[in-house]
Amino acid sequence: MTTALNTPQITKLEALLSLLDDDSPMVREAVARELQGFGGDVGHYIYSKHIALSHLEWDILRRILFDTYQQELRENFPKWDHAESDMERLESALGMLARFQNGPQYRPDLTELLDGLSEEYDAFVDTPDHASLAQFLFVEKQIRCMEAADEDADASNLSYVIEQRVGLPISLVCLYMLLGHRHGLAISGCNWPGSFYARFRKGDKLYVVDCGAGGLVFEADELLRLQGPSRDAAEAVLTVDIDVATLVRRTLSNLAFAYRREGETECSLLMLDLLRSLEQSNRHGYHNSAAQ
Repeated sequence: MTTALNTPQITKLEALLSLLDDDSPMVREAVARELQGFGGDVGHYIYSKHIALSHLEWDILRRILFDTYQQELRENFPKWDHAESDMERLESALGMLARFQNGPQYRPDLTELLDGLSEEYDAFVDTPDHASLAQFLFVEKQIRCMEAADEDADASNLSYVIEQRVGLPISLVCLYMLLGHRHGLAISGCNWPGSFYARFRKGDKLYVVDCGAGGLVFEADELLRLQGPSRDAAEAVLTVDIDVATLVRRTLSNLAFAYRREGETECSLLMLDLLRSLEQSNRHGYHNSAAQ
């Protein structure tokens, strides 16, 4: 929760921000120490006051506040598994990761962004269904897969994906699942080799959605017929249930890899720590009560 700043605090914060890239190491050290005292409120204030920072100043500010956001994520992340439903658990986990990734560069929280998209979709259709939701997200809103050569940690940040309309296949699937849940549409993930699909059932038929191909919807049998001798193995992949914990683990793994590739060692190690903690919880036999 953002804490309102009084006038002396605002004046002090503005002065500190103006000294982010001061030539004196002593001044920069003092600025860092003071800014850490403001915690995560700095980003919201910069956003609300339309303060322009250079690329260098943003980098400095992110480094200064890294420990603040890291500590917040470490303390709060285990709580994602305490939500009542699977989709609430997924939204909680991805929302906390997005807040960490956004850092001081403020974006509305994930729930607010999803609620906004949901309202837009309400105005887009008369009766919600899986096909029209796919069309809304991946044709109307033009949310697409990031090119492989450009893939980075932001491609797993669902707030960034909504804002910039680009992300990893699994991020697009999670977005589709979370929006579907808001409209009573049951959607799950499908770990297809080389990609990641969404799937849903209508009557006795299983459908697959390729979110990265403009939300293309087709019957699972259409895909299976193309597999030839591998049909049985492909059918096993299409029909296996992927739980929320698996989606969260894969997201953490993607982030750890992306941060390592970008040279963000501390961020990579943080994601690996969260991944190990999650795997340890599973080995110890912990189950969320909502999933029973």
